[in-house]
Amino acid sequence: MVVFQDAQRFELTVEVHYDEWVARLQEFTPGRLVPILHLLRAFDTRQAAIEALTRKWHLLFPEAESFVWHEPPAMRPQRPPR
Repeated sequence: MVVFQDAQRFELTVEVHYDEWVARLQEFTPGRLVPILHLLRAFDTRQAAIEALTRKWHLLFPEAESFVWHEPPAMRPQRPPR
């Protein structure tokens, strides 16, 4: 999920790696070559990873409203070349 806050872009991802759910929160700021990694942690369940992202977001932006986790849209299969 991508969230825009002022000039920053935040990427929030939850994905499975080796039977563990990994939560990652990265901040991309204009003018910086390397993104800022705010959270990178493994969890036993998917729900625990999403809750960790929500808690970290609230710590970074206490005045902002909590976000609602949205599943990324399914990728459409590409057409074969003609």
